[in-house]
Amino acid sequence: MRQEIGTLLAAFAPQPEVTLLRVLAPGVAQAARPGQYVMVRVASGWDPLPREALLLAGIDSEAGAVMLWAPRGSPAREQLAALTTGASIDLLGPLGRPLPRRAEARQVLLVAEGLALGPLLALAEAVLAGSGQAALLAVVPQRSAAYPAEALPVALEYQRAPRGSASDAAGELLRWADTVYGAGSQRFYHDLRDEIQRARPGQRGGFAFGLLLEPFGWQPPAWGEARLACAVAACRACLVELRREKRLACVQGPTFDLWAL
Repeated sequence: MRQEIGTLLAAFAPQPEVTLLRVLAPGVAQAARPGQYVMVRVASGWDPLPREALLLAGIDSEAGAVMLWAPRGSPAREQLAALTTGASIDLLGPLGRPLPRRAEARQVLLVAEGLALGPLLALAEAVLAGSGQAALLAVVPQRSAAYPAEALPVALEYQRAPRGSASDAAGELLRWADTVYGAGSQRFYHDLRDEIQRARPGQRGGFAFGLLLEPFGWQPPAWGEARLACAVAACRACLVELRREKRLACVQGPTFDLWAL
């Protein structure tokens, strides 16, 4: 973990509910891995707001830049979304456990609950930059717009399905995949685990992993205030109850084996 003053290079809003911030931060970019997050705040002036936990949506170590997923829904994220190019952003990170990568996995399936897909984008880029194939299935909640295809890498296979009717697409993709990574709520992971058991009978741990996003403010179909405050296991505000134990999402997550969720 390191503290670094980054420079906002660009901001892009693929949908009204979320902003992507490209920030020049070479130290963080070199150390970061998909699935991790940073604690950020506006660097200039007196800022009364606490640091905000933002998940990484892209990592460009060669350019020394990271892409931050900044959904609307909190005063701190609204402040960050309003910044102009050249603004200074104070970053602390990278933090949390990265998404595990199996060296032999070549066919990677990403499954997202609506606008929770942002934290999976960095992994999609990493898979496609190597010798792997990646597919994204976005399960879209009712009354929610799907993420625009033009904002995703061209080589990423992208399928969308309304919640409750995703079983056919999910079954085929789950049988194709070597590894599955999800982004969503605990309820969403229960449904995904059921789909895996139907598509791959007898499948257990070590195959599918999920980012537990409720501590970051994910309450489908929108984002709200985050519970993750200190990021060092001191406040215990991000304590989550898993199937057999309780864990702190800030240091023991946000990535967990799907069979633990």
